Formats: sequence, C-alpha cells, structure tokens
Amino acid sequence: MLPLINPGEQVAVRLTDPHRLKRGDLFAFETGENITVHRFVNKKFDGLWWFCEVGDSAADWGWVQEGRVLGMVLSVRGPDRFLDMESRPWVWINSIFGFAISLSVALCENLGRSGSRPSWQQGARVLHRAVKKLLRKTIHEVTRRSM
Repeated sequence: MLPLINPGEQVAVRLTDPHRLKRGDLFAFETGENITVHRFVNKKFDGLWWFCEVGDSAADWGWVQEGRVLGMVLSVRGPDRFLDMESRPWVWINSIFGFAISLSVALCENLGRSGSRPSWQQGARVLHRAVKKLLRKTIHEVTRRSM
C-alpha cells in the first residue's frame, strides 16, 4: 500500500462485518498464509459476496471472497508518524478516491464485458491509472505536510 503504508509500519485493524465497509476504506483480508491491506472500492453478488480491492501502487484490482475479509484499518503507525484513518483528512481522501476508483473499475469491467472497441477499453484503463496517480500524489503531499 505504498505510499500510504510503508514496510515495517504497524496497522491497527478492527474485525468487522465486511458489509459495513465504505468505498475507499482500507481493509485487511487473507491471501493464503498472509494478510494484505488494500482499498475497498465495490462489492458484487454472484451467489457469493465478492469485495473489490485495489492497492494504491498496484496496476490492477482484484476480487476477494467475503469469508477472507478480516476488517477495516483504523490507523497506521510508523517510527515518525501516526495516521488515523477515522479522522480528517483521511476520511475525505479515502471516500473521494474510493468513489473515483470504483467508477474507473466499473467502467473498465463493463467495457470489457460488452465487447466494446479496444480504444474505449484502453481509454478506461488510462482513466483508472490517472485516478490512481492522483491518489498517490495526494497521499504523498498530505503525509509530507503532516510530518
């Protein structure tokens, strides 16, 4: 989750019902023997509930089955910083970018399923990358100013 969470930093997670997650919340989920933290952006039901996850530095998104979701991230603590995800500006940043990323993911997936023109699909991917780049720049600037 660079640049928001750096290697070695501690993450406090509240075990919670995954359906209580809001777009943009950081959440922890099981990936085999490991635990991963990414941003929640959407959910879907196809007989099972799936939760869409996007890493802030990852190029793509993925879907996590409901039973693998552990809970939401409350805070990040490093040697020289503390980020409270339930306070400003993080509530706003997570909410705004969660919404924007969920739109870009939905657009990419819907255009892919519809068999639309490759140029439209490529345009949707460019939009997705642009939103993620703006998110990373925002995180970098906010964390730099708070130190």
